[in-house]
Amino acid sequence: MDLCSGSPLSFCKMELLSWLSYRTVVRTHTTVQ
Repeated sequence: MDLCSGSPLSFCKMELLSWLSYRTVVRTHTTVQ
């Protein structure tokens, strides 16, 4: 799982942050439910 292949570093960081925040939201939502 390589999101950074052939991408600028800023884009790679943005993808990683969005993925992490998505995972956190899903986990929190699942816990609340």
